[in-house]
Amino acid sequence: MRARQDEILALLEDDDELVELPFIGSLPMNTPIEQLIASVRQTLDIPLARQMQCGDKDELFRLIRNQVEKAGIFVQIQGNLGSHHTNIDPDEFRGLALASKYAPFIVINGNDAKAAHTFTLLHEIAHLWLGESGLSNRSVFSGDVFEDGDIEAYCNRFAGDFLLPREQLLAVWASQDHGNVYQAVQVVARELNVSRAATAHRLWKLNAIEEPQWWDLYRRYQDEWKVRRERQKEQDGGPNYYVTTKSQLGTALISTVLGAVSDGSLSYTRASRILGVNPHSFDGLQARLMN
Repeated sequence: MRARQDEILALLEDDDELVELPFIGSLPMNTPIEQLIASVRQTLDIPLARQMQCGDKDELFRLIRNQVEKAGIFVQIQGNLGSHHTNIDPDEFRGLALASKYAPFIVINGNDAKAAHTFTLLHEIAHLWLGESGLSNRSVFSGDVFEDGDIEAYCNRFAGDFLLPREQLLAVWASQDHGNVYQAVQVVARELNVSRAATAHRLWKLNAIEEPQWWDLYRRYQDEWKVRRERQKEQDGGPNYYVTTKSQLGTALISTVLGAVSDGSLSYTRASRILGVNPHSFDGLQARLMN
C-alpha cells in the first residue's frame, strides 16, 4: 500500500497537482475529543444533523467515505495480499492510516464485519488529523486503556463519540423498553445507523447498561456474525466485478489514475500496476464512476 501511495504522490507531482492538506497533523493528541470532532465535522462537512439524516448504516458509511475522499484522502477496502489465499484476519489488521500532507491513505480490512467499517474509517481519520501513520488491530471491544500517549485508545474514543454522541444516544435509549436489552439495543442502533456492538459498548461506558449485559450482548453478536460469514462463503455469485473493484479501490484512486490515463500523462501499464487491475477493465471502471 505504501508503494501505491508513492505512485500517486509521483503522479500528482508530475501533473503539478500536489496540494497540501492543512488538516493532516493539524491537532496534537492532547486535544479534547470534542474539539477534534468539531474539526473533522467542519472539514468534511458532516454536521450531526446530516449524519442523523442517513437512512441506514450503509448510507452513513458511504456519506463519510465520500466526504473523506472529496477532502483528498484515498480510502481503500482490502482484506488480502492479492488473493483470497492471503486473507488477513481482522485481529491482525483492522485499519491502516498512511499520513501524508498530499496523498494520505486509509485502508480498511474487508474481512472485518461490514458494520465495523464506519468505526474503523473514523478511527483512521483521527490518526490522520494527528499526523500519525499507524496499523490498527485493537478491537474497540477488547477493553479500554485511556492512558496518556495511547493513540489507539484516543482514536477509538473519537470514533465512538463521533458516531454516538452522548445526548442523542441517551435520549433514544430512554425512549426504549429496557425489559429486553437485546431488542432495545437493536432498535437504538438502527435509529442511529450504527452497529449493535458499538451501540451496546457505548451504552455500557455511559453506565446505561451493566457490564455483564454488555459482554453477553457482545458474545451474541460475535456468534451471529460468524454464522453470517460462513453463510456468505457458501453462497454462489456476488456483486459485479466492477462494483466490487470500485468499492475496494475507492472513487478517489480510480478517478485520479484513469483521469491521468485519459489525458495521456500515465501509461496503461503504470495505471494497471497502481490499480492492480487489467487495462481491459478500465472502461468498465470508468463507467462505474458515473453511477
